[in-house]
Amino acid sequence: MSHQTTMSATTAEPSIRQPDLAGSYVYKFEGNAMRNNVPHRICGIGRFTLDAQGGLEGSHTSSGTPLQGSVRDGVLVATFQLKGTMLLDETALGNADIVFTSDNATLDSVHGKFRFAVAGTPDRVWLMSTGATVIGKAEPVNIAELVIIEAVRLPHG
Repeated sequence: MSHQTTMSATTAEPSIRQPDLAGSYVYKFEGNAMRNNVPHRICGIGRFTLDAQGGLEGSHTSSGTPLQGSVRDGVLVATFQLKGTMLLDETALGNADIVFTSDNATLDSVHGKFRFAVAGTPDRVWLMSTGATVIGKAEPVNIAELVIIEAVRLPHG
């Protein structure tokens, strides 16, 4: 007769903690966003560093193209500086709160919110957008966006 021990999911200790996520990551993202009431397909690549307390800094380059209407301006390309937090919660999932500051005066800087999951080990993290707001406007401007991100931790050294 074998003896098996089972542990309830509600009482299990999360095996990954906030300090485990510290390090440098590269990431890719893609999705859809509205700009001037026109849907755009967006994608990008970037890099961020996460400290043991969940502080995040980095940058990325993104490109976007309208899904309808004129493309007279071609693909929109911009670099953004990132600053924010990426914090695990008690379920071993987490929330990220990131400000994306644009280097292109024609594109808005954005305050984005995300939900994230650690994909097995702290070396891979998946994020999805849960809300975004344009920064620097007299009234808050919500952005309709749906973006998925995959981040991979770089080896130490």
